Amino acid sequence: MTISAPVYTATLQGSSPVALAILDGSITLDEATAPHVQGSITIALPSATVLAALDPRTSPPPRISVIVTVTLPWSTVTRAFDLTLRGRTVRHAEGAVVLSLSSDEGLLQDIAPLADDLNPYTYEASLRGVVGYVLGKIGATLAATPATDADVTP
Repeated sequence: MTISAPVYTATLQGSSPVALAILDGSITLDEATAPHVQGSITIALPSATVLAALDPRTSPPPRISVIVTVTLPWSTVTRAFDLTLRGRTVRHAEGAVVLSLSSDEGLLQDIAPLADDLNPYTYEASLRGVVGYVLGKIGATLAATPATDADVTP
């Protein structure tokens, strides 16, 4: 029985998505860690413009779409990930760039305040209000679909 090695494709998201030439990669899903999804991909050294766009210090950081395909004897499994660029190591001598990626929990860890933030208490009558406040810290918004809400007042 043979199982193929995973095949990775990656795209730098944005107004003009850019396909990245992957040389190597790995994605790990571990429910015991945060962030839940972590990955590292090595890409061929891109143009100066794309390399500048792959700067994890920008706000918000770049998003990378990674698709992993594995062919098994009984089927082909494809999994898509929408990840945040957390770090980048340029290896000019090798003509490669190593990108460190993670799911969005990493963004929340990055902005952990050094002092207690008491503002969420003003939203405690609405769980959606608290979640919306936290998502706003990373520049995201909560979908406005009708949903059940809950009072989370202690």
